[in-house]
Amino acid sequence: MLILRNLLMRFSVVGCVLLLVACAVAPTQEMSDARQAIQAARMVGASSHTPDRLEQAESLLAGARSDLGKQAYGDARAKALAARETALVARAISEVLVTATQVVAKGQQQGLDVHAAEERLSKARQAARAGELKKLRRIAAEVQALMGRVSRGIRKTP
Repeated sequence: MLILRNLLMRFSVVGCVLLLVACAVAPTQEMSDARQAIQAARMVGASSHTPDRLEQAESLLAGARSDLGKQAYGDARAKALAARETALVARAISEVLVTATQVVAKGQQQGLDVHAAEERLSKARQAARAGELKKLRRIAAEVQALMGRVSRGIRKTP
């Protein structure tokens, strides 16, 4: 029992030391990951589709930079991670909206009746503004399925 207690104490001490070292190191990788995620979100149109979410990611990254300058590495790391996650969601929302929009535009170019798909796309944009990624993906899948049926000739315009 004494051996087990000594072993647990040593692991506890080692764990605490590792935690302190992790907090004392500048979060350069996390900052880089956040910057890359924000850039990727911009590249797929997040500034148009989810500007509030993209601004939130940029604000979190700016806060992380400020904390980094103050050597508040734990806070900087947390903000950089949050910025990355926020940017990843913005990117996902934008990618779904871009794909759904392209499907509808292709249908229009082919002279198909895209009215129902446009209505669903409008709902997808509302879900995007509300940050409801699951709902957005479901609606976008409905748009694609609807356009698939339309393109097979079920609802062609005369």
